[in-house]
Amino acid sequence: MVEPSESSTSVPEEHEPASPAYRPPFARGYPRDPALDRLLDAFLEGNHALVFEQAPELARSTHDPAIARAALDLHRRLRPDPLALAMLGGTGALLLLLILWFYAHRHGHLPPPPRRPLRAPPRGSLAFWRKHHPKFLTDRSSTLQYDHSRTMEGLAHREGGPATERRKNMTNWAGKTAVITGGTTGIGLAAAKALLAGGAKVLVTGRNEATLGAARAELGAGAIVVKSDTANLADIDALAERVRGELGQVDFVFVNAGIAVFSPLEQVTEGFYDQLFAVNTRGAFFTVQKLAPLVRQGGSFVLNTSVVDEKGMPGTSVYAATKAALRSMARTLSAELLPRGIRVNAVSPGPITTPIYGKLGLPPEAQAGFQQQMTESNPMKRFGRPEEVARAALFLAFEATYTTGAELPVDGGLTQLLASEGGPSA
Repeated sequence: MVEPSESSTSVPEEHEPASPAYRPPFARGYPRDPALDRLLDAFLEGNHALVFEQAPELARSTHDPAIARAALDLHRRLRPDPLALAMLGGTGALLLLLILWFYAHRHGHLPPPPRRPLRAPPRGSLAFWRKHHPKFLTDRSSTLQYDHSRTMEGLAHREGGPATERRKNMTNWAGKTAVITGGTTGIGLAAAKALLAGGAKVLVTGRNEATLGAARAELGAGAIVVKSDTANLADIDALAERVRGELGQVDFVFVNAGIAVFSPLEQVTEGFYDQLFAVNTRGAFFTVQKLAPLVRQGGSFVLNTSVVDEKGMPGTSVYAATKAALRSMARTLSAELLPRGIRVNAVSPGPITTPIYGKLGLPPEAQAGFQQQMTESNPMKRFGRPEEVARAALFLAFEATYTTGAELPVDGGLTQLLASEGGPSA
């Protein structure tokens, strides 16, 4: 047996090296030293407790750095690998979680996993019609048949009838933004209600405190109701800033604000003339000018004109002139804004049941006679409803994507047909 050197530390004599000549690959570089050889033999024989105790002591007591490094290497090989410990711990934790989850799910302590939502049927498919419009369809012996009585009933376009419900259900303006001037009453209010029902974000203007409050209550929190006078250019500038802050870019602007006051030629004053042009023409023009930069590409303007720009009616000379100017603007402004991808059209209402008929400036008896005359001269023998004009305006705004510079009459055929003596009401 090799005698220990002066630099080595004695190892208990009862432990003799099993095979001094054999060294594993990791110990080939170890220096030859009796004490180190005894520790190596103990390591190979599995006596790790002896190595764990004596290896640090040998490393401290020896003066040979090579022996110290070898002793510490042996001691390090006894310590477990941190990565292996971490993987073992992670595997154990995952296994424990799986056991706990299985136990909880087996005994009803966990809710079932969420089910994948069913996809909506494609629009226009048979499944879509059966889901949303079952009253229009009857399914007999797996053969699709149309209920013609209900379909023809819908052609009457009565408010609240099947055709109206169908349009309401099939309209979707979610994510769209719109500005409606004069949107607190009449046609503007009807358009705002339709847009809100379709998911759009709407800003409406008005100048009367009473109608502003009523519109806020009727439209609800989804609408932005702003006091703004179209005849006041400063109000139009402020409106543009409000729209920029509240809506950002806009898809649709309905230039609907206007006044209708009639007067015979000999009674027209300068103030009367200026008032009508300030609201109906100048205000409409500068509304388009200020809001056009906020309308995104593909958006549109719709101007509210009137049948009086085509029909010569006594007492309407100034009012008709303002609307004729507006009709001309629809053409010229559409040519100017078309390069920016913005369409401009006009909707031309005939006699419509709106509050504006109480502000015509006519005596009560003359107003009643005027309404009777308008009803009798109309081919459909009735006044229109604000919702019917609103639907036409929204068609021009969102659906008529290949139409610009046009005027759509919504007048019961007043400007297109001759009134019959006994025409049916619709």
